[in-house]
Amino acid sequence: MPSRCHDALNRLLRVIPFSTRALLACVVHWVKWSGSTGHLCLDDVVVEKAFAKKLPWAGWTYSFAKKRKVYGLHIVVLLCCSANERWRIPVAFRLWRPKRSCAIHDYRTKLQLAERMVKDVIALGLVVRYIVFDTHYTAGWFTKMLGRLRLVWVGTLPPRTTVIWRGKKYSATDPGIVKRRHKYRERARLDKMPAELNL
Repeated sequence: MPSRCHDALNRLLRVIPFSTRALLACVVHWVKWSGSTGHLCLDDVVVEKAFAKKLPWAGWTYSFAKKRKVYGLHIVVLLCCSANERWRIPVAFRLWRPKRSCAIHDYRTKLQLAERMVKDVIALGLVVRYIVFDTHYTAGWFTKMLGRLRLVWVGTLPPRTTVIWRGKKYSATDPGIVKRRHKYRERARLDKMPAELNL
């Protein structure tokens, strides 16, 4: 809407019955209809609102882009990315509320918000190859939940993480665990080749 100003559009969306979740559900159905099997990207975005001191959803949060704490909105967003990298579409988002701005029973961590979003999107029937995120989302209970949903996840583990690979414990920083994974992956690929050639 190039002929409309941002403030007018903002006021319009606040006075009409408009459900962002219903709109994003339509987006999920469009992705399914397109037949593209891509991947999910889970991330959080900080929108700085330096002068919005009375905004109940705003709070102090660390901005990795500015390398310092800023006052603003913290949004947890789930993107669906096409396999050919032609598009990235948000399929869910949640505003994270600081503890000071909500009742104790209403407070949700960013991981809890992400859990609800992933479950909602999968419940709509979206099929993806994997989900990718940064270190903050590699908490044990969260990745186990993804496993129960049969989702492959890709993320950077904290250095102190212990990895159990084929019954043995390794440190996440141990280069041996990476070598072993590549060795088993290569062996599995070679074992599959004759079967594929015989078809």
